Amino acid sequence: MTGRLYAGSSGFSYPSWRGGFYPADAKPDTFLHHYAERLNAVELNTTFYRLPAEEQFERWAAQTPAGFRFAVTMSRRVTVAGRVEGLDAFGQSVRRLGDRLGPPFVERIREEMQPLLFVPDHPPTLLSSEFGDLAGAVGAAVLAGG
Repeated sequence: MTGRLYAGSSGFSYPSWRGGFYPADAKPDTFLHHYAERLNAVELNTTFYRLPAEEQFERWAAQTPAGFRFAVTMSRRVTVAGRVEGLDAFGQSVRRLGDRLGPPFVERIREEMQPLLFVPDHPPTLLSSEFGDLAGAVGAAVLAGG
């Protein structure tokens, strides 16, 4: 069995990276393109604070090559407030990344919260009883958006 290693950072929009990681004259709207030339994954941590317009997800995907993956951070409404309202909208928006949608990133902030696995688009085999058993073994809940 072969696999692929994805390496990235917790974001890409850092002006302080100019002259080092990015060319010195790089403009903010080119940061992701430069980033994707060197790494094949990134966390979209902006989604923790607010959900960007669906078109923004399409623009991000268009700026990256095939095989690139975005680990989208789950909204703080879920991870901090423990609320699942808006989870459908979250799933609908992040799907606009298409084949560049990678694993979700879930910050478990409230100690009493159960870890959460979010599966926006899942083949039926992914949520098999074995998957549920595995999630339960590590004390995680599974939210599937289909």
